[in-house]
Amino acid sequence: MKYRLTEAALQDVRDIVDHIREIQKSPQNAQLVATRLKEAFEKLASSPSLSHVRRELQDDNARVYRTSEFSSFTTRRTGHSSSCG
Repeated sequence: MKYRLTEAALQDVRDIVDHIREIQKSPQNAQLVATRLKEAFEKLASSPSLSHVRRELQDDNARVYRTSEFSSFTTRRTGHSSSCG
């Protein structure tokens, strides 16, 4: 199943990876995080029920899936779902 990241989500992923690579001086970990996030997005796209609602978001359509220290949010719409990180 396909997924689509919003432009804001793409920028978040870039910012996370850049921070790890440049600030933490760890290009290997930056690549690992990028790979794990992509795998999490793919997993959520194929199995959206792995995510859960968090009441503090005050939006029953916003769902959360935990991947290591990062949370990925997905918003499901009729006929398709789109994810962001």
